Amino acid sequence: MSQHGLPGSNNQQGMVVEKPKSDVYTVMLFIALAAVLAAIGLLSSELNKYEWDTNAQKVKSAPTSWVAPSAGDVA
Repeated sequence: MSQHGLPGSNNQQGMVVEKPKSDVYTVMLFIALAAVLAAIGLLSSELNKYEWDTNAQKVKSAPTSWVAPSAGDVA
């Protein structure tokens, strides 16, 4: 017994089915993908400043003039 028109059944009649349209969730998916790709780009540019040194040896030996002044140092 054949059940025509059910999902997964072999439909020999050649029914034309409309392609589903994009909804708000599809748009949100692409926005999230763009945000992740932007974050990867920003992280890689930040790591380029330190020549991809993840242990941050250059920052540990950096001069103390990079440190923000404390409240007592402000005139």
